[in-house]
Amino acid sequence: MTYAITITIPVLNAIITIILTYLTKTEKNKNLTSDKSSNMIKIFIGQFVNTGLMLLLVNTRIEAIKSWNAAFPILNGNYNDFDSGWFKNVGCTIFFAMIISIVTPHIGGIIGALIVIIKRFFESGNLRGVGSRKTSMKKFFELYLGPEMPIDTRYAQV
Repeated sequence: MTYAITITIPVLNAIITIILTYLTKTEKNKNLTSDKSSNMIKIFIGQFVNTGLMLLLVNTRIEAIKSWNAAFPILNGNYNDFDSGWFKNVGCTIFFAMIISIVTPHIGGIIGALIVIIKRFFESGNLRGVGSRKTSMKKFFELYLGPEMPIDTRYAQV
């Protein structure tokens, strides 16, 4: 179960990032700075809740809630204190989720860069653009400038 949760948390963080970025675009902020700041704060809070607080709330046990409703999913876990069992199960899950979260934000950028390199190679036969078959400067720049860096999502994940 620890490994399933460890994989599920970064996947949910990626979904949260996509949804919140779309919602920020619908806000229609007045300038790019407020748009990026709004998106960054939303993504950070969403990922913080998903990664840390949700595991803490699900695995913490409060006896009053357990006696009130034993099937209630929050604050009805196995641990009423941070003992060695908590660190062995919940702490280990949070640790591995953080390790995976260090790597996963960069996978998309690496794959995108590899795709661009392959496109450039097939377009001109080399990676420098010498002998390019593009007929307009706009198409040439689109291929060789690369995409815009999403600073708000990268900064929120760090």
